[in-house]
Amino acid sequence: MTARILLGYDGLGAPLSEAIVEELGAHGYETVLVEGSGRHDYPDLAAAACTAFNGGGYASVVLVCGTGLGMSIVANKFPGIRAARCTDEYSVEKARRHSDANVLALAANLTPSERARSLVRSWVGHRFDSARSIPKIARIASIEESERRGDRAARTANTPVVVLAKGLGSRLAPVAATTHKTMELIAGRPILWWLLRDLAGADALARTSVVLREADAGAEALCREFGVAVEFSSPTGYLRDVHAVASAAGTAVTVVEGDSFVQPGGVGRFVEFCGRLPADAGFAFATAAPPARWDYPIQWVGVDDRGSVRRFGRDIEPTALMACGLWHWTPAEVAQMPAAIEQGLSFTRFVAGRIAAGTAVATFGVAGAHNVNTAVSLEQARVWAESTVAVAQDAAVTR
Repeated sequence: MTARILLGYDGLGAPLSEAIVEELGAHGYETVLVEGSGRHDYPDLAAAACTAFNGGGYASVVLVCGTGLGMSIVANKFPGIRAARCTDEYSVEKARRHSDANVLALAANLTPSERARSLVRSWVGHRFDSARSIPKIARIASIEESERRGDRAARTANTPVVVLAKGLGSRLAPVAATTHKTMELIAGRPILWWLLRDLAGADALARTSVVLREADAGAEALCREFGVAVEFSSPTGYLRDVHAVASAAGTAVTVVEGDSFVQPGGVGRFVEFCGRLPADAGFAFATAAPPARWDYPIQWVGVDDRGSVRRFGRDIEPTALMACGLWHWTPAEVAQMPAAIEQGLSFTRFVAGRIAAGTAVATFGVAGAHNVNTAVSLEQARVWAESTVAVAQDAAVTR
């Protein structure tokens, strides 16, 4: 059976249609036309093509209007559609191989006939082949589904955020300048400042609390500055600590590890991402590429060819992903923690066990993350930040 591709175009796109049909035919595709004659009917044409595509039976869609912008905007309103407006072969290749695009939007006003042929040739000549992009595609689908459900605001407003900052700087000696690791300076500001600034950007401060191991004037001053509550609790082990804060919340809770320097903006986006998750999701965590070098155990993440998390731990075969200090837990998963604590399982073993049991897992990628545990990891975080974020001009920080 000959593979079919939908071609939708308005009056401005009509002059390119013949060349596109010929090019698709040369590569063995049958073209099914969704055509119009006016300049202003592109919304209906794009909608008709995407509706037909979602009905099944088509390999992909090509849309053509004057700029390609209008049709791509309409197309991306439809579930399952990943439309890319492209004017060069490089963008087409990246859209197909890395973003798994299924709709190509072309700009008739900017694309001569021979260039249109070349773009279509590149479109049918490439397929999705990036294992690293699988989690990203899965996240797109997750965002799309939660927005469709229409319950994002209600879940987000009711989900508490806990910054778990109980770790002291003892392992950083002699380089540590502070008592709490979360107060170490990176790019001119304490780690805690970066975390709270991100949460402020996500309008999450009203539901955020910071848990410290013991009094720290600098950390408490920052919390007052941002208007977040401060609690004190002696550490009892990471799994017990997480269980304690999650149980106290009595609902889903997002836990931020206070010694994690995450790409600025990443914490806020993770909190927003968690707000879009289905209420019955198992748990979620952030992932990043590992640092160039490290001197502490890394929790590796293994995904299958569909982007689902299948393995987790410090002793699995390394992949391109590692777990970061951002976690989101639902009551159903928190209820599993006491049994694991009773068995003496580590947090890593608990997570690995839940994944093996088939619980739902959602991952969220950030461009960079560093767990500040040692002199090397602190140095790495500082070097990375210097090349990534602007150093804070106001270096006068309360310690």
